[in-house]
Amino acid sequence: MKNALFNVAFTAIFLGMFSLILYIFSDTLIGAITSKQTLYPKDKSLAIDSCQKWTDDVTDHNVKSGEEANRLTVLVYNRIIDEEQLNETHFTNDESLQSTIVVTAEFEKQMAFLATHNYTSLTAEEFYLFMQNKIKVPQKSILITFDDGLKDNLDTAYPILKKYKFTAINFIDTVRLQKRTVKLSSLFTIYKKAAMFLTFKVIPITFIKETKKAKHI
Repeated sequence: MKNALFNVAFTAIFLGMFSLILYIFSDTLIGAITSKQTLYPKDKSLAIDSCQKWTDDVTDHNVKSGEEANRLTVLVYNRIIDEEQLNETHFTNDESLQSTIVVTAEFEKQMAFLATHNYTSLTAEEFYLFMQNKIKVPQKSILITFDDGLKDNLDTAYPILKKYKFTAINFIDTVRLQKRTVKLSSLFTIYKKAAMFLTFKVIPITFIKETKKAKHI
């Protein structure tokens, strides 16, 4: 009897896990079975050259000796969403907003604060040169970054960044690059979180130039 119950439980768990895997990777499986190309072709490049040229530019901040930064803070963002667009998938089981989300009004408030207090955003090239001790940057320098490259980064965050004349770096999640529009699945997000073990909201990180190490503050 015990063996029979064990076999039933094991079979149910196995089928449940197998169904979950099928659901998560359904697009990939359908593409493989039908020979339909769902991922972005390897032999094609994304048409982003024109909007990337500025990333190699280095601004002369005209920093006087003794007034340069020896550390800077990195602001890590993920999603910027209008409050009226929030739904149940954006909240945790205890009804708290997902740690990866910042409401649009709050994001603008943060950017306005930085602009009012004369912070300077650096490009990736400027940050790299700063860490190599090759350029001087103002003491109130920051690096603004976005993870995953979701659509709201462009539609919602970019206009605000442009308004306050800030630059930002977007780390694209290439596993989601497809030739067709795909609805963001909350289940996929949960799966990804389990794989990452850690998610971020706005995490200030200080990079100390002398040691080339980063620490959370």
